[in-house]
Amino acid sequence: NSYKLTFKDNKGNVLSGPTDISYGSTIQYPDTNKTGYTFHGWDSNLTTMPAHDLVITGTWTANSYEITWNVDGVTSKTTVTYDSTFSLPGDPVKEGYTFLGWFTAETGGDQVVAGVYKTTSNVTYYARFAIKTYTVTWVDESGNVVDTEVVSHGANATKNPTVPAKNGYTGAWEKVATNVTADVEIKPVYTANS
Repeated sequence: NSYKLTFKDNKGNVLSGPTDISYGSTIQYPDTNKTGYTFHGWDSNLTTMPAHDLVITGTWTANSYEITWNVDGVTSKTTVTYDSTFSLPGDPVKEGYTFLGWFTAETGGDQVVAGVYKTTSNVTYYARFAIKTYTVTWVDESGNVVDTEVVSHGANATKNPTVPAKNGYTGAWEKVATNVTADVEIKPVYTANS
């Protein structure tokens, strides 16, 4: 006589079967390797098929891994379970920079998105930033643009355009653009010649 043999995992998923197996035949257990999981055993230790239908259930638990979040050398850690959904931490703030995202390498690498964790090891993800830039604009008395320069956050403008001439006056720029942290407009100031 033959009976039905079915193997399931501890979530109820059928691994194999139902298969007709003759009474007294050797039970061939399926492979227990499952990426990202640890196998703990079967709920039966039978080696031959009994005279009835049989369901044998194996138990696996998802492995835990550690994600290290690296922001310019300062790290924090999150434990995540394989096949579970994970979230990205809040966007880090760095003065003068725009946060671009989390990446698998300090330079290059792939951008990380939240989702289901499918990596079978501990990993480090790196925050990537782009320095903010600002425009320094020199204008004449009427507000017409004389020159412009794009400057990185905290840098100094390197241009020094000629102040527009004004009859009977000596001109200078009202200020020098140093340690720039926002868009800047610079106007001329004039002193009457004596």
